[in-house]
Amino acid sequence: MNIYNRIKSVFDEMSFPPVVLFSGRWGGGKTYHIKNTIIPNLRKDYSSYDVFYLSLYGISNLDEFRDKVISNLFVDAERSTSKLLSQLATTIDGVFKSQGVGGISSVVTGLSGIYKFSVYDGLNEKIFIFDDLERLKDKNLISCILGEAYNLAEKNKVKILFIANDDELNLDDDVEKVFSDRISYVMTYEEITDIICGIHKGLFDEGLKANLLALLRKLEIENIRVLKRAVIRFKDVNERINQIENLDVKHSKLILLNHIVRFFYLIGEKKLTKNDLLDYSNVLPVNDKTASQELIEKTLGSFFDANECLLDFCLTGEYKFVDIAKELSLPMNDSIFIKSHSPAKRLELSDDEFFEGVNKSIDIIRLTGDKVSLFMWVDVCDSLLEYLSFNAIPSKMITEDEIFGMIDKITVDDFLVLTESEFSYGDRFISGCKNQMLYNKFHDIYLIMKKKYSESKNMEIIDNLYLSWCDVAELVEINYQYKQFFNNVSVDKLMLSLFSNWSTKDVAYFCTFINERYEDDNYPKEEIDFVKKLNSKLAGELPNVDSSLRVYYLTRLNLGLEKFNI
Repeated sequence: MNIYNRIKSVFDEMSFPPVVLFSGRWGGGKTYHIKNTIIPNLRKDYSSYDVFYLSLYGISNLDEFRDKVISNLFVDAERSTSKLLSQLATTIDGVFKSQGVGGISSVVTGLSGIYKFSVYDGLNEKIFIFDDLERLKDKNLISCILGEAYNLAEKNKVKILFIANDDELNLDDDVEKVFSDRISYVMTYEEITDIICGIHKGLFDEGLKANLLALLRKLEIENIRVLKRAVIRFKDVNERINQIENLDVKHSKLILLNHIVRFFYLIGEKKLTKNDLLDYSNVLPVNDKTASQELIEKTLGSFFDANECLLDFCLTGEYKFVDIAKELSLPMNDSIFIKSHSPAKRLELSDDEFFEGVNKSIDIIRLTGDKVSLFMWVDVCDSLLEYLSFNAIPSKMITEDEIFGMIDKITVDDFLVLTESEFSYGDRFISGCKNQMLYNKFHDIYLIMKKKYSESKNMEIIDNLYLSWCDVAELVEINYQYKQFFNNVSVDKLMLSLFSNWSTKDVAYFCTFINERYEDDNYPKEEIDFVKKLNSKLAGELPNVDSSLRVYYLTRLNLGLEKFNI
């Protein structure tokens, strides 16, 4: 017997009050099923009955429950089978609103108790569906409402269906006897997938739909409410990536759907935080991982690298990406040039297309066009040397000597500056070079570029430091805990910040950081001159300024540095 038929059989049984509990986990699709399947069938099979859906969320006492029931008799009166009730509701509501009173719902509360009870006791041929029963935290109120419902169903031609998460109700045995039947509802993964795809028609092709279904099964995701939120974000980003030129949209959608659904599952269902995901590391030994870390690894995989922009987008909807394809390494539609360097995809090329890709490669290593990244240049060189050694390309196109001559001449200035990902992961690329001379040159240039990148980032942090310590404090603590940093900071500019530009909060946090940094002997010894100069400047300036909270912290800093005799 399907769910609706079970409900109908209870409603048709005359030997006990028709009160049914429809139970399922939070976000499991209970309300969706009721509104889209149960209610339409009830209105069809009980055409003489009025069907009302009410949420109990926010109800604080039994009188409010009664008022809500009565209000809905009028608010939903346009559906009523009673023409008199419908006309009366429309007339009364219009009169009250024209007088600025606020309509029927705000007037019912003020009606006399005798009138309300006469309406209440006169309920007939009504079906009430009460949702969110478990969200009433007062157990006594839940008992009172269930008792009230039982009396309505017993005395009147009223049928009642409660929707709740049974696991959160914890009802006493005598209260549970109110229900003539308890029906548990669990959606299948196929049903959840069909609902999501039905809501967002045109968003999911067969491939995406199959991928979503497989993902739900793999992670055992059953919370349709969380899933709906995830798909709203996916729909937004889907519209954006459709505009990106040369993007492999089909595979990019698969990647984004997987990431977004997994994020929402961990944050919305498992209650993890953004920091939990950002702090996750897959290099920890299994025995040292927390339960949260093991859950993240199970959900995201061992080689997952959380992207903060994508996390922020999921959490807030704020789109911070500058180049989403590059930042998430989304796949691009490969050009002939790219295919000519791929062991698998070059098989798709004709000879003419292959040599077209080789000519583009030769232009790149000769540095005849726009600058390219060091990584691309080295990869192209490596491929061409391999092709020459196995006679894949004729020497009239280019020779090994010419390539080695280019390798010998290149400098840092011939290439684009490092990106953040190249700076972080470039060392992995070094081991991929097949030619030793190319490997050595790449290694030397890469180290210089890394140093320049670090210096550039360092100066960027310092420039921001003069404006606010709080904005850069975390970066300094993470990246320069035991490394020299303040050597490049101008003490004169810092003094201006301390006494003028910074907020008192900036000053307080900076003073705490400096005192802790030089409290023991682990501080970078290269910074000793900076500290001495700062302390000297503070000692000279503090006697000349008026008392304030700012001066309080600066005086403590001055005394702290003198105490450690630095």
